[in-house]
Amino acid sequence: MKFINLTPHKLFFHHTDGEIETIPSDGKVIVRPETREPYLLDGYSVVDPSSSPTISGLPSPPSVGEIPALIVSRYAAEGVARLWPGEVLVPDTSRESAVRDSTQSFKIVGVRRWERWTEEIE
Repeated sequence: MKFINLTPHKLFFHHTDGEIETIPSDGKVIVRPETREPYLLDGYSVVDPSSSPTISGLPSPPSVGEIPALIVSRYAAEGVARLWPGEVLVPDTSRESAVRDSTQSFKIVGVRRWERWTEEIE
């Protein structure tokens, strides 16, 4: 499977056979920042959830050959799945999939599986 990693950092996928695959970032930003106006709720600053981010700058799918899977953030996945004809994958950071470092921070350093997002293309 071919990938285009549209997250801002390289990813480390841990295969079941022990191989660790490095997937470099493509370096493109595909989600436009949005401004949500905060308001107070019992003295706490809150914002309403975004319905779907604005997606821009997706690569064009190839006219022939294999369409690569796009790896995106969970935040971008729904919007990208509506626009991309191939697979849309998100790193699965659940307890069963996340690989954490051995220091006190327990930072996620890789994943064992992807989440697959699908949507009918409009």
